[in-house]
Amino acid sequence: MYLFALFLVLYEFATYSANDMIMPGMIQVVNDFHAPLSYVALSLSFYILGNGIFLIIAGFLSERHGKRLIMLAGNLLFLIFTIVILFSHNIHQFILWRFFQGSGMSIIAIGYALIHEYFNDKNAIKLRCLDGQCELACAASWAINRQHHCEFIILAVYIHLNCDSRCYHVDWALFNNTKR
Repeated sequence: MYLFALFLVLYEFATYSANDMIMPGMIQVVNDFHAPLSYVALSLSFYILGNGIFLIIAGFLSERHGKRLIMLAGNLLFLIFTIVILFSHNIHQFILWRFFQGSGMSIIAIGYALIHEYFNDKNAIKLRCLDGQCELACAASWAINRQHHCEFIILAVYIHLNCDSRCYHVDWALFNNTKR
C-alpha cells in the first residue's frame, strides 16, 4: 500500500504540474491558434469542468466496477489526452482535449478514498498532509520557474504556517499498522 501512496503522490504531482506548466504559456498557445485571449480562461474552465463532471461519474463507476479499474482508466485518459493536445489543429480542439485531460485528473479523489480505506485514520491524515505538500510544491515550482522569488518566499511562509508540525515529523514506524 505504501507504493500506492507514493505513486498517487507522483501522479498528483504530474497532473497538477501539467496544468501549472501550461498556464504561463497559454497566451502563446492562443496566439499560435490566432484566437482571442479569452480562450486562456476558457481553457482552464474546461479543464476544471472536465474534472468535476468525470468526478461525479467516476464515483459511481468505481463503486460498481472497482476503484482499481477506474483509476487505471483515468490515468490512461489523462495520458492519452495530454499527448493528443500536441496534435490540436485549432483552438476548439485544444479546448476539447483540455476537457478530457481534466477528466483524467479527477480520479485522484478515488486515490484519496483508498488511502482512508487502507490506512488507519492517524496515518491516513499524515499521508494526506504530505500529499498536500506536493500540491503546494507544484505551485512553488511555478513561482521558481517564472523567477518570481517573492511569490516563492510567500508560498514557503504559507506552507510553514499552515502545515501542522506533525506533518513534518512523521513517525514512519506507525505505517506498519495498516488496516487490511
